[in-house]
Amino acid sequence: MSGVFHFARRGLESASGSIDPARNDVLTYKMPGWGVAVLIVTVVVYLYLFLQAQYTLGSVVTTLAIVESTAEPVDEPDSVYRDEPDAPLMDVKESLSNKDALAQAELQHKPAPITIRYSTALRHLRAKAGKWSIFRGMVAFTFAGLVTSWLKHVYFFLLSWFPLVNGLLRVPLAMATAALLFTTWTHIVISMPSKKPWFKRLAELNRHDWVKIAPATFTYGIAVQAVAFVPAMLASILEPSLCSSDDENAKFQPMDFVLKCAAIPLTWLICAILISIPAEVILVRMQASMLPAEHEPIVPFDRTFGGRVVPKSEGGSGVLGMLDAWRSFDRAARLRLLKLYAILGAAIIGGTLIFLGIFIAELRLITGDVFYKVIALMNDDSCKPNNGF
Repeated sequence: MSGVFHFARRGLESASGSIDPARNDVLTYKMPGWGVAVLIVTVVVYLYLFLQAQYTLGSVVTTLAIVESTAEPVDEPDSVYRDEPDAPLMDVKESLSNKDALAQAELQHKPAPITIRYSTALRHLRAKAGKWSIFRGMVAFTFAGLVTSWLKHVYFFLLSWFPLVNGLLRVPLAMATAALLFTTWTHIVISMPSKKPWFKRLAELNRHDWVKIAPATFTYGIAVQAVAFVPAMLASILEPSLCSSDDENAKFQPMDFVLKCAAIPLTWLICAILISIPAEVILVRMQASMLPAEHEPIVPFDRTFGGRVVPKSEGGSGVLGMLDAWRSFDRAARLRLLKLYAILGAAIIGGTLIFLGIFIAELRLITGDVFYKVIALMNDDSCKPNNGF
C-alpha cells in the first residue's frame, strides 16, 4: 500500500513539477480515528433530523393540510332566529342586531384548522394516533419508493431507443404505474389508525381505481420533472463560476457568481409554487376522495368536497375530478399550505447552516493547521485554468 502512495506522489510531482510544502502536508495528512468517528456521528444526526423533517413535516403534515376542511355546520344560538309560529315580528333594528349576533356566533364557533401550525398538527397526531404517528405510513411510503425506483429502471430499458422520451417520461410513467401504492399511503396518513396492515389497505383498491387516479399521478410526475429540469437547464446555461474565464488573466467576480447562483434556486421556487404544489394538491385531494367509507379521517374533511363527488352507489364515479380538486381548495387553504412549506424550507435551510457551522468547526479542531492550508490551496486554484487534471 505504501508503494501505491509513493508512485501516486511521484506522479503528482512529475505532473506539476514539484509539490510545495503546504500541498505536501495536505496530501500526506491522515485524520485520526476519533476525528472520523465524530464527523460520522455529526452527519448521521443531521441526516436523521433532515429525513424526519422531510417526511413528517414535508409529507405527513402537508398531506393533512391539503385535505383538511373547516367548513362545518355551525351551532346557531336559539336567540338568533325566531322561527316559531307565535313569534312576534321583528323590526329592522332588531333584525340587524340578530344578524350581528349570528356573525359573532359563527366567528366564535368556527374552529381553527388543525394544520394551521406544525405544532398543533403534531399534537393532534399524537393525541389521535400515539407518539409514533409522526412516522405513520413509513413502510408503505418506503415500499412505494422502492417499487417506483425499480419501475424507473424498467422504463429506462423499454424506452432506451427514444432518449428524449426516456428522459422526460420515465419518472411520470413509473409513478403512474405505482399510483395505487401512493394512494394507499395517502389513505393511511389521513385516516385514523387501523388494525389492517398497509398491504390489506392496498387490497381495498382495484384496477378501476387505478384508471381513475393514474392520470393525476402521471400529471404530478410531469410537474416533478419540470421543477427539476428547468433549474438544471438554467444552471447549464448560466454556468456559475467565480472567474470570468479559464484564462490565466481571469478576473475574480464573486458578485456575478452570487447572482447566477441565486437565480437557480429562485427559478426552482417559482416552478414549485406554480407547477409542483398545484399538481400535488390535485393528486392528494383526488386520492382522499377515494378513501373507503369504513375508515374515519383523522382530520375533518368533507368527503363530498362540497357536493362535487357523487358516490358510486348513486351512479357517480366516487372520485373527485382534477379541476374540481383544485377549485375546491380555497384561498385560505392555499395560503396555509404555502406557509407550512415556507416554514419547512426555512427550518431545513437554517438547520443545514447550523450543521455546516458545527461540521466545519469540528473539522478545524480535528485537522488543526491543515484545515487552513486546504483553504489556501483552494483559493490559489480557484481561477487557474484547467490543464486536464
